[in-house]
Amino acid sequence: IRSCSIYKIMKFNWQTRDSFRRMQQIILKAMIESDTIYEDCPYCSHKLIPNENHDYFYCPNCKMEIYEAKCDITNNFYHYTSIKGFTPNLKGLSNAKTNEWLYNRKIESLMYFRNITKIDENGSLICPLCGNIHENTNKNN
Repeated sequence: IRSCSIYKIMKFNWQTRDSFRRMQQIILKAMIESDTIYEDCPYCSHKLIPNENHDYFYCPNCKMEIYEAKCDITNNFYHYTSIKGFTPNLKGLSNAKTNEWLYNRKIESLMYFRNITKIDENGSLICPLCGNIHENTNKNN
């Protein structure tokens, strides 16, 4: 797994829960992207185990999976996470689509605040580099 660099400027207000969640997500993403040996889980600190093909890492304690994918448009690499054997139930979220803030908070909540990339209403990962959905990241893990 390679390291990729994406820089964003975000405003924070330490008194709101929304800012805390964004900061938590940024820290989790930074921990994943800055790690070069992938020994410890960034979420629970237990040992990560590479899968048989060594194309992702898995934590047997908290079930977090860490992947690396290549954007088909930019040819750059990025990371994404999932929870082993877990597919979020996105039914009923279409009502929240009119309120983007509420919709994003519900998506984060469904992923137990472990997602470092956005997902759409179908549960497909949205590439953080180009904003498209790539088939190589949306297979059943």
